[in-house]
Amino acid sequence: MKKQQGFTLIELLIVVAIIAIIAAIAVPNLLTARMAANETSAIGALRAVGSAQVTYSIANQFYADKIDDLVDENFLDGRFATGGNINGYVIGDSGAALVNSSSTAATVAPFTATAQAFIAAPVTLSTTGRYCYGIGADMVIRYQPNAPASGGQTCTTYPTGFNNGDPVGGQSGAGS
Repeated sequence: MKKQQGFTLIELLIVVAIIAIIAAIAVPNLLTARMAANETSAIGALRAVGSAQVTYSIANQFYADKIDDLVDENFLDGRFATGGNINGYVIGDSGAALVNSSSTAATVAPFTATAQAFIAAPVTLSTTGRYCYGIGADMVIRYQPNAPASGGQTCTTYPTGFNNGDPVGGQSGAGS
């Protein structure tokens, strides 16, 4: 009779423990990388909104009041329409309250009398994004440095809750 060879229980448990350790190290890094990608996408979306706002103002001699105006006149695609989700972020204006998973809303007030402010809020706080982003009449994207903490804090009114001296891409800015 032939003697069968195989792995012992101890050997299998050691392999499973090594795989569990590697997974415990890799999964948080993957989640952080995904959040950073969502935030970069939100910044890119706000840049597109800023460009669309400038183009709209050249064509119409005034700025759009609502993001849906930019979508309706084909300056932005349908993903930007009110309630749209772009890679874990909702882009909105003062006409739309941005609601996250904790059921608290962020409101956006007009930046000036001549241009509308727009904001990007994470759909799920501390899962899809760590920061709220906003763009105003100066077409500079700024972030809300203290938002959102796990437990329900949401984006506040732009530009009040945003650090007006530190735009995205600055040396200490988010997303740089």
